Formats: sequence, C-alpha cells, structure tokens
Amino acid sequence: LLFFLSSDRSLHVHLQTLEALHDLQQAERLAKAGWQDLPEADTISALFVGLTSRPLLFQLQNVLNQPHQEPLTAVIPGVALSEFWQLLGNAEQLLQALSLLMLITSLLGSVAMLQVTVAGRRQEIALLRIIGARPLYLFVLLETEVLLLTLLSWLLALSMAAATQWLAQPLLAEHYGLLIEPLLNLQDVWLYAALSLSLALLAGLLPALSAYRLSLTTQH
Repeated sequence: LLFFLSSDRSLHVHLQTLEALHDLQQAERLAKAGWQDLPEADTISALFVGLTSRPLLFQLQNVLNQPHQEPLTAVIPGVALSEFWQLLGNAEQLLQALSLLMLITSLLGSVAMLQVTVAGRRQEIALLRIIGARPLYLFVLLETEVLLLTLLSWLLALSMAAATQWLAQPLLAEHYGLLIEPLLNLQDVWLYAALSLSLALLAGLLPALSAYRLSLTTQH
C-alpha cells in the first residue's frame, strides 16, 4: 500500500490508502485489506504539480491564485520554506537580543549587590589587611567572586536546559511529531560563555576598585 520512501524523507501513498487511514473502520483492518477493498477518494485537498518550463512557474501561480469556483491556492515549496526559515531567523535574532538584555540586567544587578556588600565588609577587609593581605589581593578576590558567580550561573542554566530538553524530547515526539536532540548542542555555547565572562569581569571592576580603595584607607 505504501509506494516508496524517497530521498527527501517524504512518504508517498495512494489516495485510496490515505482515504482508508482517515476512516476508523477501514484503518483497523487496513493491514489485512487488499487493494480492491480500499475506498475510493472523494475529494483531493492538495496536488503537487511539476513544470518543465521554470519561467512559467510564477505565471501559473498567479493564474491559480485568481478567484475560481473552487478556492485554490498555489504555493511554491522552495519560496514558502525560504520565507519560513527567514521568519525563524528573525525570531532567533530577537531571542538573542533579549538574552543580551537579560545578561546586561543580571550583570548590573550583580554589580549593585557587590557594591552594597563591599560597604558592609569593612571589618572583613580590615581583618584581611591585619593578616597581611595587600590591596591588590582584595581587588583580585572581588573579581574572582564575580567570575565564580557567573560560572555557577552558567552551570545551573545549562543543567536546567539539558534536563528540560531531555524530559521534553519524548513528549514532543509523541504528541507533536517534533524530533529534537536529547542533549544540548554546545557548539556556540562556549562563545557566549566567554563573552558573558568577559562582561562579568568588566562589570566587577567597580566593586573591586571600591574594595581596593577601602583597603588603602584601612590601617594595619
């Protein structure tokens, strides 16, 4: 009943087979049915047309899209797919812009939090100065804290994304026919991670300089 599985992953079936698949009574005994037992197709909802002359492609599309007794819509698969991927590309760029804004907002929040904590760490900084810590050591200590916070955020985000993708993979395949990889694609993650770490170090300069100046005014 199935004709063949072509190289472009499309499954070609006869119209009678498709009609039987939409009939519950026929679908139950479809495996044992003969060709002569299949019902005839009443209507055709789509038709694939191939042209030998490519210049006539858009002309035929305009003719078919004109008002007719039967509502017809001519779609060029290549053009439709190109527009679809362009739409997805615009959505991907929008998500990347939103991610960048979220990253900047998080870094500003971290800077504000560390700046407030530096003012409350006077006794801690004084104690470190008493035991021999240099101002440069305190500067590096604050920058390391910012770096560790960013790394922990990345590890937590990747773990949650991998767990969500692994759990959603069978559900999406079963209910929506959408096949996704069970594991994350880390090809471009390292670039974004390096960028966010660099921005985190730049954002940590303000609280680190505040701790450095505070340590200079702290007496042994």
